[in-house]
Amino acid sequence: MPISADFPLQQVVGAVNLLFLTVVVLAPVLVYRFTSKRRGSCWTYFLIALPLSAAAVLGGCWLDDYSTSLLLESYGYNEGLVNEYANVLPENMEKVDLLLGSHVSFNNSFLLLLLAIDALYCVMVFFLLNIVKMLFRTVR
Repeated sequence: MPISADFPLQQVVGAVNLLFLTVVVLAPVLVYRFTSKRRGSCWTYFLIALPLSAAAVLGGCWLDDYSTSLLLESYGYNEGLVNEYANVLPENMEKVDLLLGSHVSFNNSFLLLLLAIDALYCVMVFFLLNIVKMLFRTVR
């Protein structure tokens, strides 16, 4: 289903990707505040923060794959054809080549690397916020 040329698809995709990135960055901080207000243990934090941020990472990766294929389809690119560029207008050829060149394929090892980095980020947030909390207690 081709998308209207007037529809700003690239801007919508960029905004949704920014939303997923914001969730990945802010989720561990918000979960820390939630668990520390309720006197939760570190295990409670990790049981909530790790799956939540991992789901955001996986959702962002899936969205990136889907939006790239949607953008390519909107420009007329079709992988199923023998000549994939048959329906691409000449003015869209550069955009299609740019999308194909910059697209990252999310294979299993790359996804595991992203999830490991996300887990390390959650651990760092936990310990840094605990250090900041202890510093504020000593200043008072």
